[in-house]
Amino acid sequence: MNKINIIVSQLHSLFSDSGHKQLELKLAIQLIWI
Repeated sequence: MNKINIIVSQLHSLFSDSGHKQLELKLAIQLIWI
């Protein structure tokens, strides 16, 4: 559960920061793999 929260936080940070959909996709894929 903690790992998911951390990844979600990173996803929001990266998405807000750079706004690249590819980064969001990669993090989403990592979320699925965990």
